[in-house]
Amino acid sequence: MIKENQRTLNYINVILDALLIFLCMPIAYWARFFLFPFDDRGITLRYYLILTLCMLPIFLITLGAMNLYDSLRTKRLHWEVGRLFWACSINFVVLQTILFLIKQFYFSRLTFVLYFVLVFFALSGKRLVLRLCLRKFRKQGFNQKHVLLLGRVMSGKGGDIILDTCKQVLADEYPELNGKMIPALPDEKFRRVGQSMAAASLPERK
Repeated sequence: MIKENQRTLNYINVILDALLIFLCMPIAYWARFFLFPFDDRGITLRYYLILTLCMLPIFLITLGAMNLYDSLRTKRLHWEVGRLFWACSINFVVLQTILFLIKQFYFSRLTFVLYFVLVFFALSGKRLVLRLCLRKFRKQGFNQKHVLLLGRVMSGKGGDIILDTCKQVLADEYPELNGKMIPALPDEKFRRVGQSMAAASLPERK
C-alpha cells in the first residue's frame, strides 16, 4: 500500500510541477512588461508559452535526475530546496544556451530571470505545503504499516523491552521506514495465542 501511495504521490507531484512551471511564464511576462515597461515587448506571450512547453520535459527530467520524485520522508526540506535551486539554475543555463545556438536574441532575458525565480519559489512552496499535508495525514494513521509482535516470548516486561529495541533499530538502521512501519504489542492474552491464530489464518498452499 505504501509503494502504491508513493507512486500516486509522484504522479501528483509531476502534474503539479508541470502546471506551476507552465503558469509561471505568463506571470513573469506580465511582471516584466507591465511592472517594468522600459522597452518594447518585441516577442509576444504566445512564443514564450511555446518555448515553455518545449522546455517542460527537460525541466521535469532534471527534477527527476535530482531525485526530487523519490521518497523524501528522510530528507530535510533544505536539501529539497537546494536541489530545486540547482535544477532551476541548470535549466536557465540550458535555455540560454539553446537560444544562443539558434540565434534567438529577441527574447527578454529579464523575463527568463523572473520566470526561473518564480518557478523556484512556486515549487518550493508547493513542496512545503505537501510536506505539511502528509505530516497531518500520517498523524491520523494514514500511509502506515502496523506490525504486531506476537508469541509467548513477548509476554511480560520482556515484550516491552523487545518493542523498545525494535523501535530503536528501525530508527537507527532503517530511517527510511521511520514513521511508515509502526511495531506494536497487543494485550497480554492475545500475545500468547496470537501467533497461533495468525498461523491458522494463513491461506492453504496448493
